[in-house]
Amino acid sequence: MSESSGKLAILLQILKPIKPILATLVLFSMVLNLLMLAPSIYMLQVYDRVLSSQNQFTLFAITLIVLCVYLAIGLLEWVRSNLLLKLSASMDLTQSDRIHAAAFSKSPLARSMSPAQVVQDFAAVRQIVTGSFVLALLDLPWIPLYVGLLFAFEWPLGVLAVVGMLLLALVAFMTEKLTKEPLEKSTKIASQAAFMLNKQHRHIEIIAALGMIPMLGKRWQQYNREALLLQIQASDYMARLSAVGRYIRLTLQSLVLGVGAYLVLQGKMSGGMMIAGSILLGRALAPAEQLIGSWRQLIAGFGAYQRLSQLLASEATQEKPFDLPPPIGQLSITQLTLMLEGRKDPVLRQINVSLQVGESLAVVGASASGKSTLARVMLGLVTPTSGEVRLDGADLQQWPRDKLGQYVGYLPQDIELFEGTVAENIARFQEVDAQQVIEAAQLAHVHDMILRLPQGYDTRIGEDGAKLSGGQRQRIALARAVFGQPKLVVLDEPNANLDDQGDKALADTLIELKKHQITVIVISHRTHILAVVDRILLLQEGTQALFGSREQVLQQLRQAGAAA
Repeated sequence: MSESSGKLAILLQILKPIKPILATLVLFSMVLNLLMLAPSIYMLQVYDRVLSSQNQFTLFAITLIVLCVYLAIGLLEWVRSNLLLKLSASMDLTQSDRIHAAAFSKSPLARSMSPAQVVQDFAAVRQIVTGSFVLALLDLPWIPLYVGLLFAFEWPLGVLAVVGMLLLALVAFMTEKLTKEPLEKSTKIASQAAFMLNKQHRHIEIIAALGMIPMLGKRWQQYNREALLLQIQASDYMARLSAVGRYIRLTLQSLVLGVGAYLVLQGKMSGGMMIAGSILLGRALAPAEQLIGSWRQLIAGFGAYQRLSQLLASEATQEKPFDLPPPIGQLSITQLTLMLEGRKDPVLRQINVSLQVGESLAVVGASASGKSTLARVMLGLVTPTSGEVRLDGADLQQWPRDKLGQYVGYLPQDIELFEGTVAENIARFQEVDAQQVIEAAQLAHVHDMILRLPQGYDTRIGEDGAKLSGGQRQRIALARAVFGQPKLVVLDEPNANLDDQGDKALADTLIELKKHQITVIVISHRTHILAVVDRILLLQEGTQALFGSREQVLQQLRQAGAAA
């Protein structure tokens, strides 16, 4: 397939949402373009009829008629634009859920793109479908009508119009050739810069504490400057070519007047035809000039559509897992090994763990021994290189992510609460069930702490909400992890920010989770949490050093310490 035919195919796919209202848009465009003949007809009547007859009544009558036509044109253009606006809203309402899901899907392509970039790409495609480009495209088929009328007046006027079309087509071709590469590079680099900036914003506390803002700012500025220079280069080309397009249009309109005046002097046409010819030429060239003006938007839309298509296609190729029954919490890990890109040695190597329903496991080990990575593997957030993780006998990859999330709880090291109320955060932003929220808070022993907040469970968290301490955030996040009484709960350093009272509350929570037959994995550096777990897994440099009941592992550790 040639490049031009490929772009045409992409354009047709982008404009596919217009199909249901295409007939209406075409009808409106036909009526509008016929009504656009009114200015030319008006000038013909004024110059060739009113001025020669000196009839004021005729002047008033045709002026009133043309004013009514202008009113109709305004109403039709408003209705046509309103149709496209409603189409834009419809696209957003019907496709935004799918776009959002694709942005956070497990496909490798989704992980290589920031969600913000996916949303921006969707907006770019929507702007093409509902922007000025489509209106110009709808007016293009009516150009022959205006050119034909110019030939009907006198053939030199028609020739000038055809020459103008060819020149503007050449300008459009040059615009595409000169701006394509810098615009594509600029978009790619700007996306990388935005991704870097978002990541810096997420870790602003540590960046500020270590005085890294100026240095990271310089790195971001390098990306931003490169993208800006490419954008300026493309904009410069577009500005020059757009100026050339305007020059061509203004020159041709003046030439039509000049040639028309010559033909009037030769007695081959009237003065009204001369003025009307200039108006018709301007109307014939307007859609082509408008397309050149929206070329940058079109190029950006092409790139955005291709990225979105690849993302949605990669999501569609993933098989939808079978709808499994709710789990009871039996977890087994067999021969689990995980290799990460850029790492020579495995992060996790030959891990074998088995937990019955309601059992609790403490994962201990030195820093960088693979504890947090194992937690993410246990939740299906990371796919092992070999081996398997099974929940109730089913591999975690067989579970749809949204459904598995109903049965698991997770408290990560980097705690993130989201804009909203305390109750909404605990309820995971589902429809808030007060009883379930309070049950989760009581299970996490955080109910009394929440009541002491300014508005209790209605206290807002975020930029305009309460400023919570690290311990408060961690305890609320623990309530979120146990919301709905999940069957498997993974807690990564749940007591990192807790005081003694918080530590005791955490231990009580673990005991109550066991009573509710909830399987729990706790990752912690604090040894006193070991008193309330059933089993212990010791990791050393990603390898399973010890695994067994609490008593067995502690005894082995004591013996190893005594031998040393």
